Amino acid sequence: VLPLSMDLRGLDLHKPDTSETRSTGPLILWNHRWEHDKQPGEFLDILLELHQRGLPFGVVLLGTKLEEADLTVHEKIERLGDRVLHKGGIEDSAAYAEWLWRANILPVTSIQDFFGGSVVEAVYCGCHPVLPKRLAYPEHFPDAPVFYESGSEAVDLLSGLIRSGDWQRPSPLSESVQKYDWSGLAGVYDQAMIEM
Repeated sequence: VLPLSMDLRGLDLHKPDTSETRSTGPLILWNHRWEHDKQPGEFLDILLELHQRGLPFGVVLLGTKLEEADLTVHEKIERLGDRVLHKGGIEDSAAYAEWLWRANILPVTSIQDFFGGSVVEAVYCGCHPVLPKRLAYPEHFPDAPVFYESGSEAVDLLSGLIRSGDWQRPSPLSESVQKYDWSGLAGVYDQAMIEM
């Protein structure tokens, strides 16, 4: 089994020279489809709990099909108010990459993800992932303390990350996903095809 090969180094073209993080707190990222298998309602419930606890953060909500999300998702987004810096899909790959580099934390709530390309992209750009202990995620980061098994555990992980200030530095896990760049995997794929 070979992993997905991605153009991660292409994201480097849009890396900002300096941090553009809001001074009031970290920038939390959603960069998935707005469909049931990504559980956007669960993601927003986690953010609303952080909001309830008075923790500082902004959020950028990227991803396609937001207009098709159910009414409760839209209501939860409205409750976040001015914490939402952007919502909706971005067609331009440069603008998408810029948001990845600006973001600090990536909470994920998916119940279906064969590989997690959007997670790998965000982590490559320095986002700190907070991941459910399922699907492909433990294979990407087997020894990292970034996994939760319940919504309350996710909130606790995020609270700790925000309060500690660790979000201000790029995630050390970014190095572990560099192996998925096509520059390294193309030869592996070529060799597998030759052997077949």
